[in-house]
Amino acid sequence: MARYPFITGVREFLEKDGDYYKEITCKSLDRKLRFFGKIFEELKKQGKVGTTNPRNINPEDVHAFVGNRIKNKVKNNVILHDLSTLKTFLLSFGNNAVDEYKIKYRSRVPRMVHNMREPLDESTVKRILERALEVDTKSWRLFEGYTLVSIALCTGLRPLELRQCLVSNIREDDLGFIIHAEHVKAGIRHLDK
Repeated sequence: MARYPFITGVREFLEKDGDYYKEITCKSLDRKLRFFGKIFEELKKQGKVGTTNPRNINPEDVHAFVGNRIKNKVKNNVILHDLSTLKTFLLSFGNNAVDEYKIKYRSRVPRMVHNMREPLDESTVKRILERALEVDTKSWRLFEGYTLVSIALCTGLRPLELRQCLVSNIREDDLGFIIHAEHVKAGIRHLDK
C-alpha cells in the first residue's frame, strides 16, 4: 500500500467517478478530500485512528474525525457537509463507516442548527410600504427596488420565487393584485390593494 493511502484513494476516486462531476466540483472535492486526508494522517500520528486507508476506516475513526472537527470549533452544518462528502468518498470503496458511525454514535452526531432571524416588526414593514408609495416612478432603480421588496413583504414569496416571476405573472382585478408564481414551495398568496 502507498505511504499515504487516503490521498491515493482520493486520486482513485476522482479517476473512477470524476466524469460524473463538473470540473469545478472535482477540484473542490480534490481539495476537500486532501484536507480530510491530512486530518486523518494527524489523527493516526496521535493514535486516535487505526488507519488512513479509505477501505478500512471504521466508525470509531469517523468518530475521531468528527471529534477533531468539533475541537477545532467547526460549525455543525459544516461538519455535516464534511460527513456527507466523506460518506460519498468511502462508499466508492464499499465502506459504509459514516452510516455505521451515525448509528453507533447517534447521540454524538452533530445536529443542524437553524438560526432563524426575527421577522421585521410591523412598524418597520409599515414604514417601508409607506415609503414605497412616495417613490418617484421616474427613478426606475429605486421604484423597482421598493416594488420588489413590497411584493416580498406582502406575499411572502422567497427571493428565488420572485426572480422567476415575470411582469406578465402580475394582474389586477377588483380585489387587488394577483401574482401567479409558477415555482413555489408553499401555497398561493394574495396581495391586497
